[in-house]
Amino acid sequence: MSSFLLVSNRIWVKVSLRCGIPITEEDLQHPGGFWHWVLQHNVPVTIVEGVKKAGALLTAGYAAIAIPCVNAGYRTPHDEYGTTIGKPSLIPDLKHFATQGRQVNIGFRLYRSLERNSHPV
Repeated sequence: MSSFLLVSNRIWVKVSLRCGIPITEEDLQHPGGFWHWVLQHNVPVTIVEGVKKAGALLTAGYAAIAIPCVNAGYRTPHDEYGTTIGKPSLIPDLKHFATQGRQVNIGFRLYRSLERNSHPV
């Protein structure tokens, strides 16, 4: 499941200025609002882990989509025994944004192993 945060017009303008894609009166009137504009105009998007990170990026002028964990953006089909029976594919929420020419950035935290170098310091 992805989270598409509600975006104010002020933030929308900030994203528009950053990516250089204008907002038309028609865009403003569309019921889908900001996210419809992002989808229709191939606005670059960043996929992040967590709504706080997405909110921070939106505030900075980047279109950001939140997912709950790094593996939540795709599904791999399995049979009733747990055997993989197909290739991984994007979840429907993200598949809409996987369009020709769109820049998609991934903004996940780097998890370092808890186990440190075993050599004494």
